[in-house]
Amino acid sequence: MTNGLILKDECDKSIGCCFEVYNDKGCGFPQSVYQEFLEIECEYQQIPFCSQKQLPLFYRGKELKRKFVPDFIC
Repeated sequence: MTNGLILKDECDKSIGCCFEVYNDKGCGFPQSVYQEFLEIECEYQQIPFCSQKQLPLFYRGKELKRKFVPDFIC
């Protein structure tokens, strides 16, 4: 059963990276530090990712001046 996930294995690996970081470092660091931990863990596990990538936003066919910047995409 995949619980409706299209890329279940990839999701499991990504979530596993998050748990690996948490189990090793625990809580108490700022988000930016956890992001860097996660970048290192994804590199270690050879999971491709983008960090702080600026993505364009559109409304009614027009591109907005502002960009969407997700913390992390893998």
